[in-house]
Amino acid sequence: MRSNRIFFVGFFTALLVILLALVIGTAHAQTPPSVWYVVEKGQWKTLGWDPVTQLTDNDPLPPATEATLSYNISVKSFKTGAVIPIASGITTTSLEIVLPQRGKYIAGVSAQLLYAGETIPKVSLISWSENPTVCLDGKTFGLQFQTGTKDPKGLK
Repeated sequence: MRSNRIFFVGFFTALLVILLALVIGTAHAQTPPSVWYVVEKGQWKTLGWDPVTQLTDNDPLPPATEATLSYNISVKSFKTGAVIPIASGITTTSLEIVLPQRGKYIAGVSAQLLYAGETIPKVSLISWSENPTVCLDGKTFGLQFQTGTKDPKGLK
């Protein structure tokens, strides 16, 4: 009887470890975007978005005399999921992004609202370019920093 109990405890422990490994192993697994835009060193890609016009409760934004709206831009490594801030306090609805290093990235925008007299803004969730519900016409995209080779020399 005791050996059966040990067997079942061992079996369920092993099963739990396997399931946990599967969950951890797929934590960074992502669906690739519909398109990758290539950005070479020293170049940029213009990221644009629609202006935020409502609060989370669907009320309109307060007038500019009561609160200031701005945006934060980030990229997220497609490989690791690490989020890298690019710019904050942007008051337009587009920005030229220069990628930090070679790799594949997902672009993200969040809105922040700073009420008059306050020092800490209310910040929205980040809208990522891998999410079809926030992308124009549902077309997801990513940015890929890559460069080509130099021209061959010493031709004979």
